[in-house]
Amino acid sequence: MTWNLLILAASFSILFFLFWKEVKRTQKQRLIWRLLASFVAVASVVCLAVPPFYHGKNSIRTDHEVLLLTEGFSKDSLRFSPQGKLIYTADESVFQTLKSPQIKLIADLGLWRKTLPQNALIRVLGNGLSEDELQLVDNIPLKFTASELPSGIQKINWTHQLNSGENFRVQGKFINQNKEEVKLILKALNTGLDSVKIGAKKSINFSFRFVPKQSGQAVFRLLALAGKDTLENEPLPAVIEPKRTLKVLMLSASPDFETRFLKNWLAENNYAVAARSTISKNKTTTDFGSLNKLPLEKITAALLQNFDVLICDASEFNNLSKPETAAILAETSQKGLGLIFKADSNTSFIRQN
Repeated sequence: MTWNLLILAASFSILFFLFWKEVKRTQKQRLIWRLLASFVAVASVVCLAVPPFYHGKNSIRTDHEVLLLTEGFSKDSLRFSPQGKLIYTADESVFQTLKSPQIKLIADLGLWRKTLPQNALIRVLGNGLSEDELQLVDNIPLKFTASELPSGIQKINWTHQLNSGENFRVQGKFINQNKEEVKLILKALNTGLDSVKIGAKKSINFSFRFVPKQSGQAVFRLLALAGKDTLENEPLPAVIEPKRTLKVLMLSASPDFETRFLKNWLAENNYAVAARSTISKNKTTTDFGSLNKLPLEKITAALLQNFDVLICDASEFNNLSKPETAAILAETSQKGLGLIFKADSNTSFIRQN
């Protein structure tokens, strides 16, 4: 609508300008024709930008309306069908369910279509026709009356892959068309983890989450219960990757409180820690948490390959030998070793490296 208004405003402006130029011309011969030519030119451009259209109603005669039943139709919809109305179905399961002499089974939709009058209207009840079936009844007016959505899970999404310690999430929509309350339960290893109740003739958007304790492949289940009846029992497969333990090497110039607190915190949070603190010249103390003992006297490339992160005091880094420093820089630049410096008053290593 805004585009049409812009085109019209621009065209009127151009038309006004062209008319004004024609009127101001010294030679007035054929003025009416020139004005008409300007109008036609502007109108042609407008029609290119905004093609003309017409809104109307296509009335369909329903003198020969027939009912076509498909899977999922409501039996209540037949109550309002006039007596003598022709009722057909191409679904054998629908035909067997109703077993009514009023309903005729269609063996071939294409052949059946040819038997209908030209002004016939097909009223489709239920879930509708497939694309192939629609091709067979082409050129015949259709009127689709959809059935109400069935009870159950209408849509669902869950976490298919997660790391150990992360939340497993389930979200979706549930419609309860029953006359009684339905309980939706998320289970793992036959243990109910979370649940929600859906009242009769109501729908909700549900959301569950919990932290799985196991790792590897797992199958959780989403159940819908109405009393003692199980309406839904949906498997929710997921892959839980085991949490990778980071290995941390700590080098400090002295066994201070901060280093001890950080080492303890890392160990309590499932990090593997090796710590070396310098007590005096050529004398160090070592400590390990969730990690087998390793020789920490000399820092070598082979030693650093056992760790993911190195936390080092600025002073301790400055006191390392050149081969040790070279090994650290090579591992961080080429092998992906993480390096964290604990800043202190000694910053000479920044100037040297």
